[in-house]
Amino acid sequence: MAFMLQLKQATGRDSFVVVPNTVQTCQRPFDTAMVMTVAERPYTIVQVNSLWEEMTGYKAEDVVGKASCQVLQGQETERSNLGGLMEAVRFKRPAFTTLLNYTREGQKFRHFLNVYPLSTDSKITHFLGLTVHVDWSEKAQVHQQQQQQQAQVQVQAQVPAPTQQLIVASGVPRAAPVGIMPTVVGSSTLPSTLIASSTNGVALMPPQQILSAQNTTEPNVLQRS
Repeated sequence: MAFMLQLKQATGRDSFVVVPNTVQTCQRPFDTAMVMTVAERPYTIVQVNSLWEEMTGYKAEDVVGKASCQVLQGQETERSNLGGLMEAVRFKRPAFTTLLNYTREGQKFRHFLNVYPLSTDSKITHFLGLTVHVDWSEKAQVHQQQQQQQAQVQVQAQVPAPTQQLIVASGVPRAAPVGIMPTVVGSSTLPSTLIASSTNGVALMPPQQILSAQNTTEPNVLQRS
């Protein structure tokens, strides 16, 4: 206590972030989801706070002395991240990882988890898990889909309406005003003639129509509809 008082006086601050290292220092309120387990298998839960209950859907009486944090794991829980976490736990070391877990109702959530070994009489007896951030996967996915739909609507709104049609006759492209139906005369050097379509962009004129068009007396004539 004397050291903490001196630290406050030296820094001019009243509060500090204390890395938990003993069971005694953890007997205080936490402003994030907290779970405490024993340090040996099967890592039974011995304490949770109300924020952990809200995050997971499990009540303290459902898990304390009865279950481990394995109740939160599911099919999509990352085994590689979980393996790294458990390796640190076996060697009584702190660990930091992200895990995709499940609530009691089966809803997925990803949380950033800090795990600290706790000592009692200079012996590691417990572990403390603190969740520093939660990403509710289903809500995040819905939000992402909504953003994508809004982006598509904005892109469609920015696309201008077609104002011209393209005529390709005798190999020479020209633009025709909207409302004027082009009469296209083909060339003997072209296998087919491209004409503009108001619905599908560009279409091909069959060779039979090209031969018929070559016999007309008024080539490259634009007729008003």
